[in-house]
Amino acid sequence: MAEWMRSLKLSKKLGQSIVEFSIVASVLVLLMLGMLVFGELLGWLHTLNNAVRDGARYGVTCPDPDNDQDYDEHIITLVRQRTDFLPNAASRVITVTSMDSNGNPLPPNRRQRGGFLKVEITYDAPVVPIPGILRNPRRLRAAAIFRVECDAPTTPPPTSGTTCSGPTCSGATCSGPTCSGDTCDPDCRPTAVNCFPTAEGCETVRGCIPSSRQDTCGFTCSGWDPSQRRTCGGDCNNTSGSRCFQ
Repeated sequence: MAEWMRSLKLSKKLGQSIVEFSIVASVLVLLMLGMLVFGELLGWLHTLNNAVRDGARYGVTCPDPDNDQDYDEHIITLVRQRTDFLPNAASRVITVTSMDSNGNPLPPNRRQRGGFLKVEITYDAPVVPIPGILRNPRRLRAAAIFRVECDAPTTPPPTSGTTCSGPTCSGATCSGPTCSGDTCDPDCRPTAVNCFPTAEGCETVRGCIPSSRQDTCGFTCSGWDPSQRRTCGGDCNNTSGSRCFQ
């Protein structure tokens, strides 16, 4: 009888220990899961912060590697490259906002020296949901604001089929419309014979007015089609009356 009572007490203690362990283990598993999830979220948020900082730092210098004046798209491409490895990367939304020195928004692809450039990204991170604590997906957001160091674009880009407001050149390469009263194509070349560059920095400015389309002057207007040679009358080294008609 005494032996039976001892075994009964041991069974009760064992059952109580199992119940207590199951309660404690559930809490421990929940805590460990939460630590893993929040650690993963913290790593992804760190990645987003670094990406927008790199994008903003890159954008305030007005880089234009393709010479297409699509400054915002270059920043977005860089941020995407920095975050392509994230799971559910398709949920990313990247925005670029340019502002003047007073914080007023500027049109897309415009930069003002002394103004501000804001790069922001939102991302829906896939996580293991914790009821009442964490839902799936978890939206993360990161933003960076840097002061702009340049003005861009320096001249409006040419638009195919529209009338150019005035001739502009930069150095030996046309950076904007080169037409006067006519239309330009997207490659900064005139589409009619009465278009001409007039800025003194262009190599085409020699004070020569061609009388035909033959090559007797021996130079080509930089930034235009090299096959379109010019024929100039008078002194080709004369810098006065600087115009080179096509």
